[in-house]
Amino acid sequence: MRTYRKFGHAFPFAENYSTPDGQAVMSFLRAQVREVREVPSTSLDLTCGIARGIYRQGRLGDYPVDIENTSDIEQQLIVWGFDRDRGDAVIVAVRLYAQFVNAPNPLMRSIEPG
Repeated sequence: MRTYRKFGHAFPFAENYSTPDGQAVMSFLRAQVREVREVPSTSLDLTCGIARGIYRQGRLGDYPVDIENTSDIEQQLIVWGFDRDRGDAVIVAVRLYAQFVNAPNPLMRSIEPG
């Protein structure tokens, strides 16, 4: 998630899905992305994009959460009641900064916004 934010305006962190733009993004994701479409409406928080208990086996993977420069993300997830051990997932979408939209290979360009 930290990397995604470098490429653009990241939902739900820069703006949640309850705003007009956020609602349009979530509608697009529900219509076009199978994994998002298949999340039961009763399990999806349409404000913060958390799919509660979507991974039935619980936590998906064994990865560190105390990664440098992610404390703001972790704090926001805590506020939203996100629980990895319960099997929660968060749906993140990024509206790319203009400099990446027509770039032949955005990974070869600077990832600083501007």
